[in-house]
Amino acid sequence: MNISEAVKLLSNDINNISIECANRVTEFYTSDSDKIVSDNDFGSIVVEFEYLFLHVVDRYAHMTLSENVRDKFIEALGINIIDLNYKNYGFNIEKKLFEDAKKYEINMLNKRSHEYSKYKKLFPDQGEGTGNTLFWEFGKKITSEYLHSHNPAVIVKCAIAASDIILKGNLEEKLKMIA
Repeated sequence: MNISEAVKLLSNDINNISIECANRVTEFYTSDSDKIVSDNDFGSIVVEFEYLFLHVVDRYAHMTLSENVRDKFIEALGINIIDLNYKNYGFNIEKKLFEDAKKYEINMLNKRSHEYSKYKKLFPDQGEGTGNTLFWEFGKKITSEYLHSHNPAVIVKCAIAASDIILKGNLEEKLKMIA
């Protein structure tokens, strides 16, 4: 599979699983209360999951691809996901505003990737605590910034949603198929 084919395949996967994860988390959050998640917050949660999954794909890419291929692949993947978001969500904005938004999203993606690189483990090993793992810290971020809560059950739901998808996504195998 060439880079272009891999970008198309994984960008659609990342977009779809990010929506699935955001749905799982917000449905859990609103299931036993009168809480509501705004469309804007839901969209932000989807994008945050995309940033997370792009970062995880990049971690796998470091292990499976040459540096040159990895750099081209990750850059193209990030840009394609941003383009998908604008296309799929009907953002009908001028070309100049779209280019500005794309620059902003690329900057945010880089910022999140730097932030997430602090966490060496995605999730804890058997018997370890959850703190200082990528998915736990991600769950805390989503819960506090977009759901305005500090409920540990919601944090756990975010972490589980992300880890379930990563474990089922066969990312490493898909990356190994890139020529």
